Amino acid sequence: MAKKHFVQKYLCFGKDLTLATRLIAFVGMIISAVLVTVLLNDLSAKNFDTSRKIAASLGLDWRHFHPRASAGTNLDPKGKMITSVVVVYALLFFLINVTLLLAAILEKPTLAIPWLTCEFVGCLSKLVALVIHFVAEVNKFDRVFVVGSCIYILVMSWFWAVVYSSQSTWSKSNRSLKLATPNATTTEFNSILLNSPEVYHANSLYASI
Repeated sequence: MAKKHFVQKYLCFGKDLTLATRLIAFVGMIISAVLVTVLLNDLSAKNFDTSRKIAASLGLDWRHFHPRASAGTNLDPKGKMITSVVVVYALLFFLINVTLLLAAILEKPTLAIPWLTCEFVGCLSKLVALVIHFVAEVNKFDRVFVVGSCIYILVMSWFWAVVYSSQSTWSKSNRSLKLATPNATTTEFNSILLNSPEVYHANSLYASI
């Protein structure tokens, strides 16, 4: 309980954890929908500058993992690879935020697992790419990529802590609800005894012996 109050006070500004999770999911859905719309327009116009800027600002420049998955123009002049990466990322981001919104509405802890897993992997990959950028490219400092990656990691770590704490409270409340719910068999048996028109005699079966 103390942990819940701590998270509500310092991470949610005193707001309810479930409400904060719903807001996180709703904001994520809006951002991903805008990204998909912009990227589809980018693809139809065959102008990949927008995709490069979005990839750099979100820290999605994954040239360290694949040479052509670069937000720059040297390794992928046409920009098809990085555009595909950003489109897939935006669609996946939209789906997991829809799942998170359902989890917050229904208070189902298992529905929040995809969001927690994907965001953890995303932050980890961006952190690795950031470290590789500092180590492998000492003489080439990409300010947009570094700032975008740092902001993304900090914000998503904050969101992750809120969603994880909210998921924990749902699990505890569900367990408490199960413990508080009486056994169905016992309830039915007691109802039969209470509604029976005949007086119950403990030794009636053995009266003739």
